[in-house]
This record gives sequence, structure tokens and C-alpha cells, in this order.
Amino acid sequence: MIHADLLSKINNDVYQIGDFLPSENRLAQLYGVSRETIRKVLNELTISGLIQKLKGKGSMVIGTQRSDLPASKLMSYAEISQKADLAVQTRLLERRDAALPDFVFDSLNTDFRQAPVTYLCRLRYLDERPVIIDRNYVLKSVCPDVPAGEAEKSLFHYFEHDCHLQIAYAKRQITVETATKEDQQLLNLHSQDVVVVIRGVTSLTDARVIEFNESRHRADQFRFVDFARRERN
Repeated sequence: MIHADLLSKINNDVYQIGDFLPSENRLAQLYGVSRETIRKVLNELTISGLIQKLKGKGSMVIGTQRSDLPASKLMSYAEISQKADLAVQTRLLERRDAALPDFVFDSLNTDFRQAPVTYLCRLRYLDERPVIIDRNYVLKSVCPDVPAGEAEKSLFHYFEHDCHLQIAYAKRQITVETATKEDQQLLNLHSQDVVVVIRGVTSLTDARVIEFNESRHRADQFRFVDFARRERN
């Protein structure tokens, strides 16, 4: 309970990076436990990389809990959150017919120009905190429509189980960019903050492209993990 409460306060900026937690004595009074119990909790937070104990000063917040996102696996956010047992929610901000803004994906060397798409903009929440802006451009030539109810769940599940389309692979590009005004507004960021941006093109087993996507992540909430194997001649 104490660990979860302090963790929640750190993740939700009650205690921000650079702040000092209350003293061991004060925490023991607040939670009605012994100082030994508080020390154990603080040690756990230290091991997790969330606080640093400074002699004579106390426990300073140095980070927030980050969720792992696989860089080399093709999984939906719903699948990742379920596997990691994360409390996530999705809010559909916009859904409309549009033309693919191909300039956004020029760096991926695609041949599509102004193709008709269903545009979806979704805001992802982790522990009730907005952490990802997802923009999807689903090609109407492959999937004519995406119901609003399905957009709030999992696109991959809708493609594979309702449309009977088999997703095979994706080409993705990861960059770090300065937060735009929209990023700042939706993700509660400041002008000097950065976001991790993933742009991708998803294809089916028959090599048809089904969607383009752009995901803008709070950089302090995620870490991207990969497994690399050395090739030998």
C-alpha cells in the first residue's frame, strides 16, 4: 500500500523529479508504520531507479516508472498492456474520412499519394494519465470503414477477427522530436519537453499495406526494448 501510494504520487507529479520525499519520520507518521517499514519501501524505490538517497538531505525523486514497449515485435497497444498487466484506457478524439498526408511518411519511402483513408486520432491513458497520441490512417481500399467502437478497442483485433485480414509486418521509424503545442495540450507537457515519435506502415500477409500510423509518446513514461543477436560470417 505504501509503495503503491508513493509510486502513484511520483508518476502523477505530486512528487516531481528533483523534489525530496518527506523524511522517514514524517512518512512513518503519515502512514502509521515503523521507520523500518519506510526504509524498506524507500529501498525498493531506489532499486527501481525512482529515487536517490542523498546523505544529510533525504530521498530525491530522480525518475518515474516506465513501461516497456517492444521495439522489434508487432503488437497492438491493447496486447502490450494486457501482457504487462497495465491499467490503460483509450479515448477516441476524432474519426473521419480523409486523404493520406503522405508528407508525414515521406521518410518511409512509400508510394502512396493522397490515398483515401479513415483517419483516427486516439489518446491513450496509463493509470488515468495521458501518455500517447495515436494517429492511424487506414486505407479504404483494404478496410472500407472502422467503427468508432472498434477504434476505442484494438485495431489489430478488428482487422484480424472482424475483417479476416492477417497482419504480417510493419516498417517503423523512431525519432525524438520537440513537443508540439498539441502534444503539450493533450499530454500535459511543456514547451521544452520532447516526445518519442514512431511512424510506421503496416502490411498484410499478401504484402498489401493496410494502414499508416504515427504514435507520439511521453518520453518519461516508456522505454523501448529490443533483443539483438550478433551475426557471424
